[in-house]
Amino acid sequence: MTADPRSAAIDESSWRYPGWRVVAAMFVLATGSFGVSFYGLAVYLVAMHDQHGWPIARIASLYTLYHLVGAGLLVFVGSVIARFGGRIVMVGGLLAMGVAIAAMSLVGAFWQFGLCLFLLALGWACLSTAAITAVLAPRFARRRSLAVGLALNGASFAGLVVVPLMVWILERHGVERGLPMLAAGLLVVLVPVVWIALGPHRPVAPGPGPGASV
Repeated sequence: MTADPRSAAIDESSWRYPGWRVVAAMFVLATGSFGVSFYGLAVYLVAMHDQHGWPIARIASLYTLYHLVGAGLLVFVGSVIARFGGRIVMVGGLLAMGVAIAAMSLVGAFWQFGLCLFLLALGWACLSTAAITAVLAPRFARRRSLAVGLALNGASFAGLVVVPLMVWILERHGVERGLPMLAAGLLVVLVPVVWIALGPHRPVAPGPGPGASV
C-alpha cells in the first residue's frame, strides 16, 4: 500500500506545524474566556451585591441557572462548530460574552441581571472546553491529547491573571465604567486572536497511524 504523501508531509512533532499556532491561540482564548465567565462569576456576585444591595444568596441562585443553560448548550457546540467552523462560532461567543458583561453595568432590575447571565452562558458554551477540543481535534492526530491539554492550561492561568485584573478594574473604575472596559478589552484582544488563528474552513488532519496516541 502506498502512503498518502500529504500525510507524510505533516509532522505534528515539529513546532513549525501550523496546528501549534492554533493551540497557542486557544490558550489565550481559554485564559480570557474562563477568567471572565467561570472564575469571574464570584467577582460579578460581589459587584452586583455592592451596586444594588441584592442578597448574595439570591444572586447565587441565578448561577445554578447559568450552569444549567451552559451545560445544555454544550451538547450542541461540537456539531455547530463542525457545520459553521470554529472562527464563526467562537467570535459569536465572544460577542455574546462581551455584550453580557457590558450590559451588567446597566441593569436596574434583578431579572435583567438574569438575562445577562443567560447571554453569558451562551457565549461560554461557544468558548468552553468542548468548543476548544472541537476546534483542535481535526488539526491533530498523533498529538491531539497534548494539544488539547496545553490549550486548556489557559483555564488555570486565568485564575492567576484575569481575576485579579477584574478586581483591580472594578475597584478603580466602579461597575458602571469597569464592566464596559472589561468587555471592550476582552473583544479587542480575543477577537483578532481567534479570527487570525482559525481559518474559514475546517482543517482535517491525517488519521492516526499504528500505535498513535490520540
